[in-house]
Amino acid sequence: MEIDRQSTLHAVSFAIVVVTLIAICAGLAVMIVITTRGAKEAEGAMEHYFYRMAWLSLALLALSIVVLVWVVIHHVSGRLGRKSSRPPTQHVDAWALAGKRFKLEEDSDQQDEPM
Repeated sequence: MEIDRQSTLHAVSFAIVVVTLIAICAGLAVMIVITTRGAKEAEGAMEHYFYRMAWLSLALLALSIVVLVWVVIHHVSGRLGRKSSRPPTQHVDAWALAGKRFKLEEDSDQQDEPM
């Protein structure tokens, strides 16, 4: 049984991208919570700064979620739409094929004799 190396590498890279995007989304969500709590306790210019950071984090979170959904849809559609373009090749005995192709010349014994 042959291992499809390309498919395995594709699945691993997909998993790494998905886990990374989920970690980014979680980090941005935590940043939104921290900045909104900080904005409630701050006054004046700092309050405005915290709310700007929260909005920036929210925009980046939305972008990360869009990218995550796109990656998952792309992966799933690729798996569903993938069809084998040709059937797998059969096992070929290379030594047997070489033995069939190789033929000795019949005059090989006569060429070795001195003239």
